[in-house]
Amino acid sequence: DTDRNPSRSISNMLWAGSVVLVRYLQSVPELLTRYKSNDRPPSILELGAGIGGGGVGIALLAKALQLPARICVTDVDPEAVEVIRAALRANGLVSAHAKSEAAGEEKEEKQVG
Repeated sequence: DTDRNPSRSISNMLWAGSVVLVRYLQSVPELLTRYKSNDRPPSILELGAGIGGGGVGIALLAKALQLPARICVTDVDPEAVEVIRAALRANGLVSAHAKSEAAGEEKEEKQVG
């Protein structure tokens, strides 16, 4: 229903740039692993994530590298946020706080993995 919510036409998609970024980080994992010895884990913010391919992909990569990371994946479309939430759950990732700005709602998620 893009007439009532124009952001829907761009929110519910996998962005090519997110695929390129995740593949690049897979090929050069030291960009992430250099933070392993730090006291503070890396923080990553994805704005306008669509279906969250970049953020979820990076979260999976961080998990595979055993790298604690703070990853925040956002979108204005509440349905896109639900897709992101479902992808996090399906992949055994943690969603400590998921929020849809459009709906002004907040939902707390417990650790899944």
